[in-house]
Amino acid sequence: MVKIRLIGSLVSYAQTSEITVDTDNPIAVRDLMARMEQRPGTQKLMKMIMDPELNDPRPNVVILINNRDIGTLQGLDSKLHNNDVVTPVPMPHPGCDR
Repeated sequence: MVKIRLIGSLVSYAQTSEITVDTDNPIAVRDLMARMEQRPGTQKLMKMIMDPELNDPRPNVVILINNRDIGTLQGLDSKLHNNDVVTPVPMPHPGCDR
């Protein structure tokens, strides 16, 4: 199981501060994002996280795995294992209100 810890404005979009995703095998961050987009109740959250033109969350959030920026790992190909904690940290964008 991978835990997604939500902070800041993302909590209000998801109506929760934590989401869990069951996974028996390692999963890439990009695959976790794809699963989240298909998960019922997360559409508003994922609309805020994902950049629709790039299909990439990184313009809108910094993604941490166990408090390490995925930019210091393998980016969206970083593997998530059982008990990992993913924290998307919102990036402020002046005048942006999706």
